[in-house]
Amino acid sequence: MSAELCGVQLLHSRGIIHRDLKPANILIHLNGHVKIADFGAAATGMFGRYLEEDDGTFLYYAPELINEEPYNQRQDYFSLGVLLYEAAFRVLPFLRDGISRLLDSIVNETPFYPDDADPNLCHRNQAKKKINLQDIMDKDEAISAREQALFNGFSFISEEWIAMQK
Repeated sequence: MSAELCGVQLLHSRGIIHRDLKPANILIHLNGHVKIADFGAAATGMFGRYLEEDDGTFLYYAPELINEEPYNQRQDYFSLGVLLYEAAFRVLPFLRDGISRLLDSIVNETPFYPDDADPNLCHRNQAKKKINLQDIMDKDEAISAREQALFNGFSFISEEWIAMQK
């Protein structure tokens, strides 16, 4: 996920908001390089500007879009937070039956940790570095190099995957 975060930061530094970050738009090469794809919903020239029209995929919508409020690059950071949660827990944080229940959940509910979640990823176990979903979802500005240190020392490759590669 750190590569995706750096890619989104690069886009934002060039005034581009992707607006449709989701697993289908994250391509991973066999050598591990990540590319962000499908810029059909992207907005350009976004330095200091806000958008009002909604675009993207409901499962990855930020609350601002649902509430029909002006938004900026926060939409992309919220989507990255959802992607990070989905990668960590193998379930979406806001999955409900029907679009209206889904959108209400995004606006009004807090994501929960699944009962079978790896305790090393949850705040309830403070012994190791944790993913703080809120750090990703609440960004107004591009993430600084210091803030990217959130990912230093965090392995995104499971021991099972390493064992399969041998």
